[in-house]
Amino acid sequence: MTKKYILGALNICILIALIIFTIIGILSIGLFTKLNNIMLISALSVLVIILLSLYFSKKYKKYNVGVFITLLLNIILTFNIISLNREYGFIENLVHKNYNYVTYNLYVKKSNTTYNTIYKLENKKIGLLNDNEDNIQSQINKKIKVEYKIYYSIDELQEGIQNGEIQAFVIDSNIKKEDLKINNKLRIIYSNKIKTIA
Repeated sequence: MTKKYILGALNICILIALIIFTIIGILSIGLFTKLNNIMLISALSVLVIILLSLYFSKKYKKYNVGVFITLLLNIILTFNIISLNREYGFIENLVHKNYNYVTYNLYVKKSNTTYNTIYKLENKKIGLLNDNEDNIQSQINKKIKVEYKIYYSIDELQEGIQNGEIQAFVIDSNIKKEDLKINNKLRIIYSNKIKTIA
């Protein structure tokens, strides 16, 4: 019986370590807004408290439910950490600081209501700036198959979408929508963090 409770305690300790590691990964990449980060941390804290109360419960069924949920969460969090690391290399980056994580926005014309999600751009043309085209292409290619047209300035991108050469374009979120000459004719339909070399 003691062995069973030691394994249960180890299960919860692993869960807490995985939660901390997940939070470190999400915060270091900057995947969510501050509000979403606070909500996530709060939800995970409440979950740990509930699981601890189940672990210390004297009722056998509650204890078993707690152990099962904890084990299931450990598996899910492990896969999430592996996935985050594969996508963003955040574990290596915690030590070596080789990467920056930049948000890129996908813009389409407001007047074209057909393109309301990235998936509607399948087999269409997307404009990219030449400075980070490889990283952006690899991210978009995971979702849809498109043709790319490379531009060398933001003005060229804007002309391309106005002239119908491209149906959408991707730019760094540091370039604010207000800085675009045709900002009132554009809308963002997709945003994603992309790993770039520091």
